[in-house]
Amino acid sequence: MNTKEQSLTNPDHYKQGAVQTIEKMMYAFGPNDVLAFCKLSTFKYIDRAGHKGDPAIDLAKADWYMRLAERLMYETSKSAGLKILKKFLKEEKEKDHEDNTVPQMCGSNT
Repeated sequence: MNTKEQSLTNPDHYKQGAVQTIEKMMYAFGPNDVLAFCKLSTFKYIDRAGHKGDPAIDLAKADWYMRLAERLMYETSKSAGLKILKKFLKEEKEKDHEDNTVPQMCGSNT
């Protein structure tokens, strides 16, 4: 994903302070609901790819959510879900920094 695409998938409004919106969702709703959100977001971005802007951006967003959903699939406790989410976000940030790009997605751009 290029810098333009990543700026669209990681806008500043997904993070207030040190906590990202998806982390707040995990605190508030737990891993089952965040998993459902990830599945639905994956579906949404695949379904609309090519109908709203650059399809590569929507497919990259779908991929991000799908990979997070795969990690959360078997977790039921908030503490385990938070641990997995934080690890995932850290790995994504490290991966993006290795690519000399900005961090990827932290939430959904509806």
